[in-house]
Amino acid sequence: MKKFFLLILIFVAFSSCAFDDGSAIDVIAVDYPPYTIPSLTNNGIAFSLLNNYAKKYFKAPIEPLFLPPARARRLINDGDWCVSFYPPDKTNKLSRFIPLSENVVKIGFYRLNEHEAFYWDSLDELKGKTVALLRANKIGQMHQSFINAGLILVYVESIGQGLQMVLKGRVDYAFGDNLALSGNNLTASQRKQLQFSKTTVHQAQIGFFYNSQCEERLFLPKK
Repeated sequence: MKKFFLLILIFVAFSSCAFDDGSAIDVIAVDYPPYTIPSLTNNGIAFSLLNNYAKKYFKAPIEPLFLPPARARRLINDGDWCVSFYPPDKTNKLSRFIPLSENVVKIGFYRLNEHEAFYWDSLDELKGKTVALLRANKIGQMHQSFINAGLILVYVESIGQGLQMVLKGRVDYAFGDNLALSGNNLTASQRKQLQFSKTTVHQAQIGFFYNSQCEERLFLPKK
């Protein structure tokens, strides 16, 4: 598997440097409906917004590069990237963020629907519960806060997989955002069975990250 990943890494390293000649700009993404979806023609909400942005400000069109979460993170950490929807580590000094919308996305947990509102004052109240979230090759700050609170992390390859595990009773919670139910091929009945938390663990704008080392090759000259 490592050898296979190295071949991908070498290919992306060359292709990410090639868009000065008009070839497409690779945009790293993971399967995260409804924002980034490999099975849709427009690849989801985030890619639609970025396509419009790229027509005005990029030197070349964009090309989705969907990867499993751990590979996406590793690729960014290795520095062989220019544009990504997958967030770099907060310690990445070369990363820059550009918002594509004023809308704020609320991120929390999904559980099987109950009569009571789903909220907590402290994550410690959820100690011992299992939560499905995207796989990573390194524990980040958010992951660590869950671990410190006593949550048991179960890694998955997509948000949809985590929601299905909740529906099947395999985990207590699934990590996701307030729009997750609008994608992931869930039936109307399944959506009704899931409840999003009133308490959020994070809030973020829809936007993309870019490597500042690519800035001159990526953006059109300012008029």
